Amino acid sequence: MSRFAALLGLLCANAFAQAPKLTALLGAGTLAPDFVTQTADGKEVRLSDFKGKVVVLDFWATWCAPCIASFPHTQAIAAKYKDQGVVVLASGTSDTNAKFKEWIPKNQSKYPNLRLVYDYLHERGSAAFDDRVSSHLYGVQGIPTQFIIGADGVIKAVAVGNEPGDMRLEAGLAKAGVVVDAATLAQANQFEKELAEKEAKAAEERIKAAPEIAKAAEEAKKPMHTEFGSLKAGDTMPPFTVTGSDGKAVSLSDFKGKTLVLGFWMVPAGERIRTSVVALSRLSGLAVKYKEQGVMVLNVCTSAPKEKFDAWIAENKGKYEFVTAYDPVGVSTKEAPVKPLVITLSGAKRVTLPLAVIVNPDGKFAGYAYGNNVAGEGLALLLQESGIKLATDDLPKAPATVADK
Repeated sequence: MSRFAALLGLLCANAFAQAPKLTALLGAGTLAPDFVTQTADGKEVRLSDFKGKVVVLDFWATWCAPCIASFPHTQAIAAKYKDQGVVVLASGTSDTNAKFKEWIPKNQSKYPNLRLVYDYLHERGSAAFDDRVSSHLYGVQGIPTQFIIGADGVIKAVAVGNEPGDMRLEAGLAKAGVVVDAATLAQANQFEKELAEKEAKAAEERIKAAPEIAKAAEEAKKPMHTEFGSLKAGDTMPPFTVTGSDGKAVSLSDFKGKTLVLGFWMVPAGERIRTSVVALSRLSGLAVKYKEQGVMVLNVCTSAPKEKFDAWIAENKGKYEFVTAYDPVGVSTKEAPVKPLVITLSGAKRVTLPLAVIVNPDGKFAGYAYGNNVAGEGLALLLQESGIKLATDDLPKAPATVADK
């Protein structure tokens, strides 16, 4: 896997909030800015405390799986080269102080040679969060990111992401003047060479994909869409069957003669809960408000373990006024790859949830909306085009027709 791929997948970049004004990632040859952190027991630790030593500055967070996955290797490096004055300062970032105070004492014994500290002055959720050390001073946009700093305080190398068999630390330490045995250094140099080749190839692929990415970005700006995979507005909706919350089969034919709002969602967690509740509440309101006009809502839980769906149903019993179902395909795994209904309908393209498809009373596909537009303009536009007379507070501000081109 390339470093670029790690940034897109394994790297926790998506969850790593960025400051409004991004600082460029500091590179080799730059003097490392000093800063203050804190240990779990409240002692302040500064980068300058290690003046004259080679420092591996490792930015991480408790929620970042790739960060934690990189710790065993970093610990091995710290133990191996400590006699040469190498210090690992693992500086926690983009998390709450409470989580660091809980995580570090529980796990410090696993990594005896890592100085586990955290940016206590800029915790997540605070007014000072955008000024955190990692992004504001060092230009970090995704973690883990490690800076190898020489005894002179100058950055000698930077490693972004966590690669299988990663040896960038060894290569970086050698650049900082640490004595690395010839065999290890040869392997490290080969790793960096192969990684550079992969990154060059990834850059070519990005250039080739740029037009398609730009097109997708433009599509995303539209409140609703009239093409979904091979489906175009006016096409007959393909039949499907899902499992209702009562365990009985629910099929497209059950809604014949009705305007069906076919929603897709996942059991929400973390920061997605609020967005999900807004969309689900919107769909529930539509089911009640336009029932007399033949509107029905079928909300399908997709790509989630059945037990999570069942737990959600129990917790939300009687809260929503739509038909709730579970995609019987279940969760895709390496051993048993499957395509959930929403992916099948989209032509195996990646989709953004929540998502709502409109099927006319005659069984024809009308279009779909996703994300915030499920609770906003997009769904309103589609319902209006399907002949539903909307109440004043539901009327879309945009024109009644937004064509896909």
